[in-house]
Amino acid sequence: MTDINIHGMTLSIDANLFDDFELVADIADMEAGQTLKVVPIVRRIVGDHYQDMLDVLRDPATGRVPLDAVSQMIVEIMQEVAPNLPRSSEQTD
Repeated sequence: MTDINIHGMTLSIDANLFDDFELVADIADMEAGQTLKVVPIVRRIVGDHYQDMLDVLRDPATGRVPLDAVSQMIVEIMQEVAPNLPRSSEQTD
């Protein structure tokens, strides 16, 4: 497990989590427009920290958890835990 600190919360994330074809395929589907895949992806990544993450990201003015905030947090987790994982925003030759 790798302990990371994001948005003031400490998460213990399995360093091998992203070495999973099905998870990477779900992430690719999400980036290709299947936005509802974000929920199971987030649950798989943060595990028991799911509700804590929602509480940290909740907008106090609206009481909602913005999708952009969740997506950004997942990107930050991926950058910390799996920095060599290619992302769709990166160009390959």
